[in-house]
Amino acid sequence: METLKKIEQFFVYFDIYGHKVDFYINSQTVVKSKLGATISLFIYAVCLYLFINNWRSWLEYKDLQTITSTQSFSLEELLNANQSYIYYFDYHNYNLYYVLDAEYPDGTDLPYEDIQKYFVQSFVYVNASGVEMNLDFNNCLVRTRNAFLLQSNEDLESYNETCSNFDVCLQQNSELLMGLISSIPDGEIQQPSIIYRVSKCQNSSMNNYSCASEADMAAISKYVRIQSSIPKSLYDFNNPSNPRKRSFDYSYNHMDLSSKKVLTGTLIPVYLYTDHGYVYDDYVLDSVDFNVDTMQYETLNIDTGDAVLFEQTFFMGLNQQIYYRKNEKINTIISNFGGMVNVLLIIGKMICYSYNFLLLKHKLINISFSNLDKNDREVLK
Repeated sequence: METLKKIEQFFVYFDIYGHKVDFYINSQTVVKSKLGATISLFIYAVCLYLFINNWRSWLEYKDLQTITSTQSFSLEELLNANQSYIYYFDYHNYNLYYVLDAEYPDGTDLPYEDIQKYFVQSFVYVNASGVEMNLDFNNCLVRTRNAFLLQSNEDLESYNETCSNFDVCLQQNSELLMGLISSIPDGEIQQPSIIYRVSKCQNSSMNNYSCASEADMAAISKYVRIQSSIPKSLYDFNNPSNPRKRSFDYSYNHMDLSSKKVLTGTLIPVYLYTDHGYVYDDYVLDSVDFNVDTMQYETLNIDTGDAVLFEQTFFMGLNQQIYYRKNEKINTIISNFGGMVNVLLIIGKMICYSYNFLLLKHKLINISFSNLDKNDREVLK
């Protein structure tokens, strides 16, 4: 009999239409309280705030993860792949400028126009074929400087066309092709370059034979200073809306008539990409800037007939710096939100469960005593 009874009990488990037994108090299956309602509303408000805040941060790219990558190429690699990297330089992306002046101990500072009979400066562009071309230059404009520095000109409208008497830049309409250009027929990588030179003044019909003597050049040379202002881009990824900042690296050189100073700088392009994908990565190029990767310095003996005393050259190197700003995806936001909601619900349950359980006991005791009083009264009747 016991075995048959166990079989019958086990057999009952197969019933999928069993009726749920609910325990009702005041026609309710749960006991609720004002404290629980207050905490529940608070949790709803916090969840809504977190969702809106996270969604806004995602839309405004405030929670970006920065991934840094560096690429380096060899000449053979670029030639075998017939790969070229071409950039166009103008004052918007590479605003190089120089100051050539004479500073005397008494504080007198002579600009370039006053020392042209001693020393002259020039800009030269060497194209992909190796041909040198002189470039026009003039005094730098405040407007172009601000444009390169990513600063607004709105507050400086009256100074937009202001020029400095000391610094010189390439003309505003200058656009120079730079980069790494594969030349398969020649079997080489062509690297156009920009050169800045300071030379001794040489008499010619162009200057009406007005150059100073070697003795006068030697006398003033110890006071002549060359200021190089090399563009530099910095990145503050704590500012997601505008991470780039541009400035200049300044260096100073003095004249020496017995030697030639040669500086050779290789440039590295810096790419900035931002992820605009909703589900998958979708990187969009934001900007390309150019920083000095290496700067080689040499001092050479001056050859007979060579008037160049200072020369600084820039060309594109074989390295690249890449920043990827990765944004969170929608599924990640939803997962993080769901996890936070679960944590808040658990905290609320820990607070309210004990209170509501005590409230349940209190109601049960009240009901029990109420029924007991009722039975006692019926007995007395």
